[in-house]
Amino acid sequence: MKVDGTFDIECAEWTRFVVGSTYERDGGIRIHTSIADLTDHLTRRPGLTWWAHCGGVYDFLPVIEEQRRRGVPMSGDQSGSRISRVLGGGVVLRDSYPLIPLELWKAVELIGESQMEFDSTLMPCTCMEPCGGYCAMPRAFRSRKVWSHVAERCASDARQLYFLLRRIEEIGSALDLDMRGTIGGTAWATARARLGLPDAKHSPSDWRRLRRAYYGGRVAIVRPVARQGRHYDISSCYPHALATVALPSGYPESRSGSAARRALESDSCGVFSATVTVPDLFIPPLPVREPKRIVYPVGTFRGTWTGLELRAAMERGVKVNDVRWAIVWPSSGIRFRSLILEWWEARKRAGKDSALGAWLRLLQNSITGKLAENPSKRAVQIYPKGIRFCEAKAPCTRFRCTGSCGAYTQMDQWGQIWSVPIHRPSSCSHIEWAAHLTSAARIQLLEGMESQGANLVYSDTDSVWTIGNRAPSPLGDNLGDWEYKSDFSDFECAAPRQYRYTTLGKRTVKTAGITISSAEYGRRFARNDRGVLSFSEAAAVGRGLFQRRNQNWNLSDRGTRDGFYGDRRMSDSKLGYTYPLRYRDGEQKNSDEA
Repeated sequence: MKVDGTFDIECAEWTRFVVGSTYERDGGIRIHTSIADLTDHLTRRPGLTWWAHCGGVYDFLPVIEEQRRRGVPMSGDQSGSRISRVLGGGVVLRDSYPLIPLELWKAVELIGESQMEFDSTLMPCTCMEPCGGYCAMPRAFRSRKVWSHVAERCASDARQLYFLLRRIEEIGSALDLDMRGTIGGTAWATARARLGLPDAKHSPSDWRRLRRAYYGGRVAIVRPVARQGRHYDISSCYPHALATVALPSGYPESRSGSAARRALESDSCGVFSATVTVPDLFIPPLPVREPKRIVYPVGTFRGTWTGLELRAAMERGVKVNDVRWAIVWPSSGIRFRSLILEWWEARKRAGKDSALGAWLRLLQNSITGKLAENPSKRAVQIYPKGIRFCEAKAPCTRFRCTGSCGAYTQMDQWGQIWSVPIHRPSSCSHIEWAAHLTSAARIQLLEGMESQGANLVYSDTDSVWTIGNRAPSPLGDNLGDWEYKSDFSDFECAAPRQYRYTTLGKRTVKTAGITISSAEYGRRFARNDRGVLSFSEAAAVGRGLFQRRNQNWNLSDRGTRDGFYGDRRMSDSKLGYTYPLRYRDGEQKNSDEA
């Protein structure tokens, strides 16, 4: 892992540059008064690798924009909205967050330090939000004393990040990890080397077929409102699956019709496309894809599942009408147990709530996501040497580009920034393993949900919220046990992963993708200007790559508008259950082909 230096920037109102700082072991700390000065220093000598924490969504952007303005060709790896790595100007910029996915204030505990805080007398918070004093950052333009204080904080962050990366290398050496630039890459490389795991060798078509059985975590809203109850979590749900689930091995075979049916009935390990009839169960067991979401309905429908999940559904009265096709493996076995137990014991020694414990938890969890890595990716090129256009030849037509031809997609308005498709099969792309692991996690969650019956309030991936007094089993804090988290009161849920509750006298709001206050949640409206546009968004807008986010959010009010809550519709029950949802015939084809 190459670390030549680290850098950090501080801005007022998110995009008004105040100060930047770099740290090198030999050169020490250097303060920079402009983006141009910072960029000049980063690119002064070819071959250097610079790191920034959350750089892919913030610190990199003004540097990339300065390079773009100068006409410097660049390329980058894009992962969702994040630019994880940038090559340009003879140097490499790397984001440390994919390797250490913790907030910096938590991560620096690994080096026995705490993050420097702003002096509240110099930078008093007036925004009524827990911003830590950032709302007072414009004072740095008017006061040399405030500017010097901000520069000291910026320098401290850059220095701490450098020693944090070195500390992660030491931890990796102590645990015999094969270090990579991301925590998922590190986990997979280590497991592959130490456990002798085979490389994934799926064809693109087989990968897409197997991908249909991969659904992720389950979210269920049973009671939109609950006065009080208890919250339980599965302790390390996905690591437990890695340590206990038998995964497919050997060379897979494709079967259809009666041969596929016999494979299911003989308990063969595989993935099956079938038509099923789910009876009117209180908690239906099988997910199915609709055009815009995943639901768990009752009725007759078609879908693709692992044999593990399909057989668990059959035990609950689900009837398999026919099996269209199957991909089966000749054998199966538990592959990750020894490594997961080793990391689990290391986490217990470090303390689950410590920074090292949190990093080890993420290390274990990252394997499942890494196994589902899509071999079809996209890279970014700025001022590319050549541009490949779609020629409207098979598999494309003059009416539709499939993307399989490798044509570039223009991201900006001037033809400077392009998205480049890359099909790069990865050794880790065992989508069939990821499907079986997530299936096992959903089955364990289903058992916990069923143990609560009509007392169930809400569930999400590895947790249940209940108004009952009976805990899911087994209860404890060992790997895979159900762990008591807290009592709660005044639970309100608007949609999947949008809810608030009170625990220990504190009102807490949970929302996916945005950070809002309890007052904003109550108004069902939030103005999200706390951040900057992602690289893709900023390129499309065309005002530069470092632009402040300014977006309004209307939180889901589906519960009051049309009675819809996640994967359920409100029934006529006076108890307010959101069950059941019956599968609609018109969406059967879309669900299987999505």
